Amino acid sequence: MDIYSFLERYNNTEYGLDYKLFINYNESDFTQDLDKAIFNLLTKISEIGFRFNEGKIIYNPLFLYEDGSRSFHIDDLNDEDFNLLKEINYDQLSNNVKAFIADLIWTQKKDYDYSNVAINAYYELFKVLKNNIDSKFDIEIIRRALFIAVQIKNDDFSKSCCDLIYSFIISDALPRRDSFKRLYFIDILIQYDRDRLLDLIVILDKEIGLSKDNLYRAEHAYKSKLKCLKELKQPENIKLTNIALANFFVNYADCLTKSSLDDILIAKKCYIDAIELYRNNGKTEDVNFIREKVEQIEPLVVEQLQPIKVELNVTSIIEEIKNDIKDLSLEECIIYFLKVVDFPRKDSLRQRIKDEFKISPFASMIPVSIVNKTGRVLCLLDPINSVDLNADSFELDRHLAHKLLIETQIYSLGIEYLINHIKQKFNINPESLDFLVQDNLIVPENRRSIFRYAIYLFFNDRRYEALHILAPQMENLFRELAKNCGGLITTIDKNGIGQVKLLKSIFETTELIECYNSDILFLFRALLIENTCGNIRNDIAHGLLDEDDIKRSEYSYFFGALIKLILYTSKKAFSIINDSDKLKYILIGKK
Repeated sequence: MDIYSFLERYNNTEYGLDYKLFINYNESDFTQDLDKAIFNLLTKISEIGFRFNEGKIIYNPLFLYEDGSRSFHIDDLNDEDFNLLKEINYDQLSNNVKAFIADLIWTQKKDYDYSNVAINAYYELFKVLKNNIDSKFDIEIIRRALFIAVQIKNDDFSKSCCDLIYSFIISDALPRRDSFKRLYFIDILIQYDRDRLLDLIVILDKEIGLSKDNLYRAEHAYKSKLKCLKELKQPENIKLTNIALANFFVNYADCLTKSSLDDILIAKKCYIDAIELYRNNGKTEDVNFIREKVEQIEPLVVEQLQPIKVELNVTSIIEEIKNDIKDLSLEECIIYFLKVVDFPRKDSLRQRIKDEFKISPFASMIPVSIVNKTGRVLCLLDPINSVDLNADSFELDRHLAHKLLIETQIYSLGIEYLINHIKQKFNINPESLDFLVQDNLIVPENRRSIFRYAIYLFFNDRRYEALHILAPQMENLFRELAKNCGGLITTIDKNGIGQVKLLKSIFETTELIECYNSDILFLFRALLIENTCGNIRNDIAHGLLDEDDIKRSEYSYFFGALIKLILYTSKKAFSIINDSDKLKYILIGKK
């Protein structure tokens, strides 16, 4: 067998290389030495994961192991490997394999010839995939092709792609019921075909008219229209469209029955988004009216949370927060994170697991599968009845981390309430957050500006960007803590080369454990690197975090927890507390 007949098995629409197929073969199945070498290399490459992001391709190891090691990664490829990939006859490859390998060479080596191989393979693959209404992969590959074409200034190819996309979105091949896919293609044209912006606005107005009963589709259409208007530099139309979007939010919220918690929370978010749009576009007279609607809907949230009240008393928590923060300044509201964010102790989590074990002994006999959003099992927790709950162990820590993950769903309710109050009441800019980071004993001096900016982003609903900054900054914060406690944050290998310790090892540094609160170390370790809990640092470091993921409770709680952590060592925050009788009463019960 030769390498091309083997790869012919990929002659389908699946992009990339499936590592499972390589498991069933080895180099002895091939007769030529070159084919054997290519097979061995592609076997390694099949363990490289990837995802597309706004036209870029991001590579990551397909597997991350419990001991901190990983599978083969793109950084492991050397010059000899790339030279071997160039020995392949690309005319004999199917377009899905051809695009994957050629793009890898282009991305890493910037070889112009392979950029053209990649974009043409993507183009041909798109023509096959575009009629699959239920798939979004065609959108990603044509966006990737255009991204490369702009890099290499291949204008003729870009025009051909845009012509094909435009003819597709105005054709009957894309049903009106699937407006989302049409909107995704329109977004690509806004970026790459600005000569058609006026035509796209006409199409988007139709989409808005057809999407009045679909909040997310209509919002997407409005925002795509705003992109067009910004490119055309039409400020008056931008203002009118923003007001129209605000009106849509209000009308949509008014029409909801508000009989379920989902409806109530959607309506509340619509009103809050409308307030911001009215405020920013000169309709301040409508702000107070809509704010009253938010106040009216708040009791409905409390009412829907009533079933939880028996165990967790969420209703009283929200009411207490509401009363506490009513007249606080921006700085005081942020300092209030000290009260609203709970740092659960390991012993408390352990006791709650014990209590659950007594109540539901049968459930405690069942192992727990931790799966990612694609359904792949990340790890399996042993049944709790097989774990000694009185002795510290690796397995117990995993159960405690998972318990923390579950409880963030409750902790985050108060945090989100506080964040929404701050967003509604105050105009936040980076400078207004100076008091958090300046003169702060725990925030490294050369990282204070980036911390401040990331916190500003989070408060302004740019959470995806914020988390990509905050996760590595928190990792660095704990590295600096370990270093300041006298711990080593690097190791020397047998060749005398210094290697930075994994974050897992940092949290296990003896000096850090001796000098710092063990419950706080456990909490941030669980949030950052435990796959039974948040695993936030690893998901971000390996490009696995999508924008939809940040709506989950562990990300709200992570933000609240890091605010509380840096408040502990903020000199200015403690000065504000000392000068505020109300804060002193709220936080410590005395004036």
